[in-house]
Amino acid sequence: MNKIFLLLLSISTILPLSAQSLREDIAKDKQCSAGYYKLYSYDGTPETPAPAGYEPFYVSHYGRHGSRYMIDEEKYTELVDHLAPADSLGILSQKGKSVLSRLRAIAADGRYRAGELSPIGAMQHRGIGSRLYNRYPKLFSGKGEIDARSTMRVRCVLSMQSFCEAMKEKNPELDVEQSSSLRNSYWLEFFNKDTHDISPDLYKYWKKGLYMWEKKEMLYNNVDVDGMYDQLFAKTQNISKAKKLKFLVKLYDIGNNQKGVGSDINFYDIFSDEDLYWFTVSDSYNQYSERGPNPQAGGINMYYSKLLLEDILTRAQAAVDGNGRVADLRFGHDIDLMALIPMMRINDWYLTGLDPVSTGEKWQISKLTPMAANLQIVFYKNKGDDVLLKVLHNEKEVKLPVPTEQAPYYRWKDFKDFYEKHMASLPEPVTPTFYE
Repeated sequence: MNKIFLLLLSISTILPLSAQSLREDIAKDKQCSAGYYKLYSYDGTPETPAPAGYEPFYVSHYGRHGSRYMIDEEKYTELVDHLAPADSLGILSQKGKSVLSRLRAIAADGRYRAGELSPIGAMQHRGIGSRLYNRYPKLFSGKGEIDARSTMRVRCVLSMQSFCEAMKEKNPELDVEQSSSLRNSYWLEFFNKDTHDISPDLYKYWKKGLYMWEKKEMLYNNVDVDGMYDQLFAKTQNISKAKKLKFLVKLYDIGNNQKGVGSDINFYDIFSDEDLYWFTVSDSYNQYSERGPNPQAGGINMYYSKLLLEDILTRAQAAVDGNGRVADLRFGHDIDLMALIPMMRINDWYLTGLDPVSTGEKWQISKLTPMAANLQIVFYKNKGDDVLLKVLHNEKEVKLPVPTEQAPYYRWKDFKDFYEKHMASLPEPVTPTFYE
């Protein structure tokens, strides 16, 4: 298997354009290596005007929560606990002492805040909500009904509130109903074990999937794990390479999170740009495999994501039929968008069959689901009640596999028919690919 993997790595070197692009991005902005911790950005990309005579009447939206603190309290303490004993024995290098000091400051700031929405996260959603209103002021100018729903995670509830508050500030007459419940999670968080009978194979896959071996080998073959880790100590430590890599992955992870909580602490003196490149590629491949369209998952991720698309289609049909609602707003998590977007075959996020390195290059999680990532479907109709729609991913128009002669606009009937047939054609999940 090692020979096969090395062959794939050598093949990936013939992809200089994509590889160079990511390396250049990281050289210009280290945030490009932050994966799903990347701060949301809006560049004001112009939208294609709707065909003459068509006006917006409804928006369907799914948004990931905004920037947050680390998800578990132990993520703030485990790295400190790893280095502190060595510090008490006087065997940390000056760089090791510096890293420990930074980790202690991070842990102090994050204490009792695990999973909490940061002020930056709230501002991200205020910005998205405000821009949505500004793009379609006529749609939101009256007493229109907006239904907003979130999962029960507090960071999602507060993201929803920030988004809706921004719209209400524009027009206090909007009729906005907000709710957070386990029932919402059935559609919005379809990997939630409290609402779904998740296949035991999926839990096993997340621990024993072939991709777990592949992503580690990617780093072992391209990063000086020993050199990076050993620089933190005055002398070489008798510790396995696997444990060293585990520590470095966690250090990379917690460092990526700092911008989102308003901290300037980083570990760029530990990770060179080339190191960041490989950790980024490995991380993106990991997400592609865990929640995305990697065939190794046996189709489980794509199959579960039907629940969310079915909810989108059902609520959209009610709006088309005239229920008077101007928007359905949903607030959840990145992992659900990671499955939904490729299942819907949006842009090229559904591509499969690539080797781990080129997959990590093309399936950059920082572009797919940064903090506050979102999917918006905007519906238009003319006086003859002909309905068109367009889809925006992170506020940029996308291409769909639905036939159309006026992209990025698609007929609602064609859109609905295509995705109903597409979901019906998705095969039942099969056993994922494991390694032992």
